[in-house]
Amino acid sequence: MTSPSVARWLRQLADHVGLLSHEIGGLHAELTNFCARHGVDPDTILATWLDYPELTVRRRHDASIPPIRAVESFLIHNGVNIFGDIVCVPGRREDLVMQGAMFVPAEIASPSRADD
Repeated sequence: MTSPSVARWLRQLADHVGLLSHEIGGLHAELTNFCARHGVDPDTILATWLDYPELTVRRRHDASIPPIRAVESFLIHNGVNIFGDIVCVPGRREDLVMQGAMFVPAEIASPSRADD
């Protein structure tokens, strides 16, 4: 039986990423092998990362922790931002609105009403 989080990930790899079935199978095997080596199931990985977001920062700054493509993909497709606060820097300041309110410059959030 596949957990809902794994099923969601596998479905999104096909539907949104466009991976072929053998590519999806390879990532699934990589995640399964990782879980077996560490004695943990995918849902525990997901719950732990959601409970301890500082794992993102620690992994990003500790070069001794290698990225594991399948695990990162699994986390991303289950809503975990493994990259930190800002994933990308938009080309225009106005596009920062898409990043969330905490990144919106004050003059964009409440522009002056000089024409009033």
